[in-house]
Amino acid sequence: MTYLKPIVVSGIILLSASTVEAAPIGVVSLLKDGDTLEMSAIENLKCSLEREGNIMMQQGNLDLELPNRFAILSCEQPILQISGSRAQLADLYPGAQEIAVFEGRLVWNPEDDASSSVADRQYILKLSHYNNTDPDQRYGDQVALSAAGSTREDHWATEGFLSVHSARGIPTPDEIVVIHYDSPEAGDRFRDTNQDILEQVGAFNRAHLTEFTYLIGSANR
Repeated sequence: MTYLKPIVVSGIILLSASTVEAAPIGVVSLLKDGDTLEMSAIENLKCSLEREGNIMMQQGNLDLELPNRFAILSCEQPILQISGSRAQLADLYPGAQEIAVFEGRLVWNPEDDASSSVADRQYILKLSHYNNTDPDQRYGDQVALSAAGSTREDHWATEGFLSVHSARGIPTPDEIVVIHYDSPEAGDRFRDTNQDILEQVGAFNRAHLTEFTYLIGSANR
């Protein structure tokens, strides 16, 4: 595991009831090596591509082999619950080793920040197992973290999160949050100048998570 200065991820998107009802099925695939992404495979699964890219680093205590690719799909129907669709996941990146796949309710909100090019950004996926000892306090702490971070220069933007219902490859996490900084340099600047936020994130993880990992990389599209 490669160490990086503590990462900031707080994935709060406030939702109306209609937004929750309309949320599509999301699939997050973590893979290693293989050929280029096959768009026809996504169409065959009746899905659309939200993000795909590369993973370079990992940080956290979740036991997960480091992938070097990820894909985030929005789908019309469940994938992991249907044997034929499960088999078709291998067609996304021919020859790739599947590390893990996650499925659940996807909330995707990339329009929140259009100030940077996707290819220039630093992307972070945070996988979390919650201890559920105090969900109300956890939610309040998430809101406070997001509010505090949003006032700082070079702050992160939350693109979406997956409420995970099923998984393949590792025990099912509760949630995957997807954020980005405008660039790796912006992420470094934020972490270098906001020690108080980093301390709040560390306190949040200790209070509310049993296991987590940050996957740090970039997106191709």
